[in-house]
Amino acid sequence: MQLDHWAEEHQLHRLELTVMESNTAGVALYQKNGFGIEGLKKRFAIRKWTIRERILYG
Repeated sequence: MQLDHWAEEHQLHRLELTVMESNTAGVALYQKNGFGIEGLKKRFAIRKWTIRERILYG
């Protein structure tokens, strides 16, 4: 995977990201590239009167 090589070149040992659970394209992309779910921030945001969660990946 290109991301692994990039991280190694820059001496990074860990990459993290977050994504709104409603962003299904982002969720699929991150999982496809080997990121695993490490947590969930419940009631993270309210958008258009809907409570949203944020998924933590690492």
